Amino acid sequence: MNLLAIDDQPAVLEMLCRQINKEKLGLERIDTASSAGEARRKFACQTYEIILCDIEMPEEDGISFAKWAIETHPASKLIFLTSHADFDYVREAVSLHSFDYLLQPATQEHLEEVILKAELQFQVEEESRKLIEDGQFYQLQKEEVLRGAYLEYLEEGTGEDKLWKSLEKNCPGFTRLSPVAPVLLHLWRTDSGYEIIEPKLFLYGVENILGELLEPLGMRCFLTKKDSQRYVGFLYVLGEIPGNGSVFAVLKRSQKFLEDIYGVKLTVYYAPWGDLSQIGPSCRRIEQFLTENVTQREPVVLAGSDLPKALGEVSFDRQKKVWSDLLAQGEFDSFQQSVLEYLENVVEKDDLSLRFMADLHRAFTEVLLTYLVERNIDSGTVFTGDMPYDRYMNTYTRLEDFENMVAFVAEKLRDSSGVPEDVIGECSRFIKEHIDENISVTEIAGRVGLSPEHLTRLFRKGTGYSIKEYLIREKVEASKMFLRTTLLSVTEIAGHVGYDNYSNFIKIFKKYVGCSPVEYRKIQEKKE
Repeated sequence: MNLLAIDDQPAVLEMLCRQINKEKLGLERIDTASSAGEARRKFACQTYEIILCDIEMPEEDGISFAKWAIETHPASKLIFLTSHADFDYVREAVSLHSFDYLLQPATQEHLEEVILKAELQFQVEEESRKLIEDGQFYQLQKEEVLRGAYLEYLEEGTGEDKLWKSLEKNCPGFTRLSPVAPVLLHLWRTDSGYEIIEPKLFLYGVENILGELLEPLGMRCFLTKKDSQRYVGFLYVLGEIPGNGSVFAVLKRSQKFLEDIYGVKLTVYYAPWGDLSQIGPSCRRIEQFLTENVTQREPVVLAGSDLPKALGEVSFDRQKKVWSDLLAQGEFDSFQQSVLEYLENVVEKDDLSLRFMADLHRAFTEVLLTYLVERNIDSGTVFTGDMPYDRYMNTYTRLEDFENMVAFVAEKLRDSSGVPEDVIGECSRFIKEHIDENISVTEIAGRVGLSPEHLTRLFRKGTGYSIKEYLIREKVEASKMFLRTTLLSVTEIAGHVGYDNYSNFIKIFKKYVGCSPVEYRKIQEKKE
């Protein structure tokens, strides 16, 4: 592969050439260009698979050059470089579907990582294109037979001889004595617009990337699509079985490449080494681990002999009481925080299981529905198009989905709680009546029978200020009135508006008025 670096600053080009290790990255040549025009002339004589391009250049910027490069050399991978994160540039770069965006100065490790990912994606797409052109893209009968035989063996436990014969014919180096380690790739979210809908192209890309990383360990892989979210298969070795740490490291690196290149979130599961006759039980064990893995926090999971430990029978009575009380007090933020903190505590103890999540979801739902019924709130307030009831009922299967659901519900409940008509007026009257005291938000909230958190939220919604800021502004206005209409000293005025600390009073007055109390009095005297 060839790489072209484009930047109008010679020092940047020199640094890039020093940072990029040709041998390590498998590059045949590295060329440079100081302008978009020079880069076009280079392309006239040479093909470049990887392009590093500065965004901000005189005469013609990198965005303009990128449009030309994408149109004339669509297979090339374009990586934008810039010395500062200008979001307008970033937005336009993303709209061009550039491969990556690198903020300068980048470390050598980061630069090489981005280039390596670009090389891998180029190889995947190039080899896929060749297969498509040759009319061989997974349409060869023998490969279809192999994949069908593998799924039949997994699901029905039949056709073992047929599977072995197909594997020996189509998997280089594989024999009936080859040790195998079953693998499963679970795609549980798509983050980008990359067209992963074409499963055969994705499958080929996965095999290609895994093959590149497994080869140094003397390993190869076989994969097939089981459904829209799961790809199953196995690793096999051509010699000695590598250490478990090495296999784990390769799978973790592969998982990161796949997430970065295809814009998906996935977890890789694999089972210990065994022979082909153990594939069925091992795959069923992997499926159990997948079902119980509600956190999805680990990129690679070894499905060993023991399933994740689970809590026994759990009573949520105490939590339900706490959550019900918080909802009754209108403390929706605290309600959300309490649920998530309770859940995080379970996660930290490694006690999370699918059964626990189902029970927790049931307890949460009981609290929620009771609250809605008691306040005669339509359930459509919560179960909207963004969170229909059937989706809500399935959020227990993944930790992230449950956490997002709790935040969504808390927000909907918060929005549905109106501002009592007399709350703001009552607070305002109480503050004016006690302007000479050092009253707290807690005291004001107690006056109107609300929690400080709930009152602050309602007050801000009704006035645009938090209750604390409103209190300070009222004290400052009262101070200004005393300064204009009385001969009281500044110290006396501070006491009349509830400030025991003179310095603190002066500091707050200057912050809100723009001058000291003495200066303010002099200004008012001159006006008169």
